[in-house]
Amino acid sequence: MKILLVEDDTAIASGLEYSLQQENYQTIVCDSAETANEVVKEQLHSIDLFLLDLSLPDGSGYDICEQIKQRSDKPVIFLTAYDDEVNVVMGLDMGLMTILLSLFACENCYLVSNPSYAGIKNSRQKRMQRCFT
Repeated sequence: MKILLVEDDTAIASGLEYSLQQENYQTIVCDSAETANEVVKEQLHSIDLFLLDLSLPDGSGYDICEQIKQRSDKPVIFLTAYDDEVNVVMGLDMGLMTILLSLFACENCYLVSNPSYAGIKNSRQKRMQRCFT
């Protein structure tokens, strides 16, 4: 499985990349929206999962997500320290599988990238949506 990780904090990106590679995932790491958009344009077909930081120096994970979702229904996960309702609801509206509020929960990355997770993602989204209505 190939994962695009977009994170501008090099310490966080390195830690996540190392953890993912230890689980035998292939990773592509981008530190800006510009480089991420280039990778999405050129390699969307070969990437299986997208992990996007919301706050990037030259853009937003939301913008990258829109580009992905216009061309594909592949899973996207936001990595963010923001835990307010607005960000969670915006992510769900964009069709995200989940939003990781803790940047250091690599086990969660494994869970949502596991094919068996796909069967429960809709019920999880519905539960999360009910929390904010």
